[in-house]
Amino acid sequence: MLENKGVKYGLYGSLGMMIYTLALYLIDPTKFFGWFSLFNMFIGVVVVVVCMSMATSEEKSENKGILPFADALKTTFMVGVIVTITSMLFTFVLYEVIDNGSLLNLYKENQVEFLERFADRMDEDAFENAVEQIDETEKIVTSQFMTIGTVFFLIFYFIIAMIVSAIVKREPHPGA
Repeated sequence: MLENKGVKYGLYGSLGMMIYTLALYLIDPTKFFGWFSLFNMFIGVVVVVVCMSMATSEEKSENKGILPFADALKTTFMVGVIVTITSMLFTFVLYEVIDNGSLLNLYKENQVEFLERFADRMDEDAFENAVEQIDETEKIVTSQFMTIGTVFFLIFYFIIAMIVSAIVKREPHPGA
């Protein structure tokens, strides 16, 4: 099997997230947008934290209970890197290859519904302009989206990796 625990559990987490995302897409793609998208992000974070914990637990047990912070951080952050990169690539494939444009239409509908909530607070021309811009949207997953998303999640998962590593670390006793 895979020797590097960060890669191993990063791939497990990636596979889990791909299955979840594909199931969501097949069952109810409207759940990609609106408030439910926050729930999806929460599920992703939970999957990554669980995979980070499992990776460090396995590494710690192989090292007689010892796992210095630096080693734990390498492992946990590797999980975050693998999940981030594979998730971004899978998102691209889902939106640009698998989907036939229905997600783009759902996205536009969701954005217009959101704007309509604030229509009474907006100038009519500004509202119509915003709706027109939404209608002109040709892609959701752009290179800018992919770059910003990747950077954001790498920073976010580095912070999570530091927290998990601080919790699971166990330094060798001096003189041992």
